Amino acid sequence: MFFIFTAGSPRESHADSVKKIAESKNCKCLGSYFCKGFDTYGPFKVVGGINKNCPTEDDLKKAVEFYEKIIQA
Repeated sequence: MFFIFTAGSPRESHADSVKKIAESKNCKCLGSYFCKGFDTYGPFKVVGGINKNCPTEDDLKKAVEFYEKIIQA
């Protein structure tokens, strides 16, 4: 199992709770990839959101590279 996600302010810790659940079901976490993403949660909606141009083309290329490493393992 692996995780790919975006967030307004991405951190590795954002995946902690879902990793815990997966590991409690005997799933091995192979890694996670995260980057900035368009976010309109809560007060960000009032200002039209943050990170409007995210994920970028470079972020998507890095996500593909992450995935390719996972499937080769």
